[in-house]
Amino acid sequence: MTFLFTLLVLTIPPLGLLPIFPAFYLFDKLDAWMGIAESNHIYYLAAIPLFAWPTAFVLVLVTVAFIIVARWIVMPTRVRAGTYSVWSWFYLRKWAISLATEVTLETLSSLFATLYMRSWYRMMGARIGKDSEISTNLSGRYDIVEIGEKCFIADEVVLGDEDVRRGWMYLKAVKTGDRVFIGNDAVVPPGSEIPTGALIGIKSKPPANSALSEATPGSARRRSSCRCGKNSTPAAPPGPTNRQPGKNSCAPSTRRSMCPCRPCCS
Repeated sequence: MTFLFTLLVLTIPPLGLLPIFPAFYLFDKLDAWMGIAESNHIYYLAAIPLFAWPTAFVLVLVTVAFIIVARWIVMPTRVRAGTYSVWSWFYLRKWAISLATEVTLETLSSLFATLYMRSWYRMMGARIGKDSEISTNLSGRYDIVEIGEKCFIADEVVLGDEDVRRGWMYLKAVKTGDRVFIGNDAVVPPGSEIPTGALIGIKSKPPANSALSEATPGSARRRSSCRCGKNSTPAAPPGPTNRQPGKNSCAPSTRRSMCPCRPCCS
């Protein structure tokens, strides 16, 4: 198995350069068709952007097609959550796909946070909802990632990375609801289920699933912190006050907070 890992490390990076050849072939054909280089070098330099745009477009398309074909050839079945040995055939295949994706990230970085990224990940096996934007690498975990509609996954997010310990790899599914925002460099642990409307800040980590479910709208009211540093009970629902003309007092039922740092009718 060690020999296979070494062989893949040596062969996959050169394979990642294969999409360059059709791109250069197109560039050469466009150059020959326009024939500007033979007439005037100044015009040729000015026309290089006309060559570069279709060449770059073909390079990205061929690279995406290369990764998709490699994914379904190497791993024709969907990845499932579970525990796998790092010396297993499954781990070797998943690791190879992750390495191939890493090698091509420089070419495909222009797709990040675009509508095309969503389409590419869907073809790789991920379930991504409508109008969602993603700008991070899933590294071969496409089948166990489900993202809801109108979500935003920012740059460098660790989205349910596999846990490798003592020769075993632990894979758990990651799922988000709709309208979820995950900030840059945030860490979403394996097995997380992010509820609808959640916001995970930059360089932060969400709590356990049980704590997230308790914090969803409609659950128990959360306690807030006052300026004095003491916890206060949630504000009472609005209602008629018993304030009398010329007096600065009200009934206890209308007090907004039990904190002593502000008046009961503030």
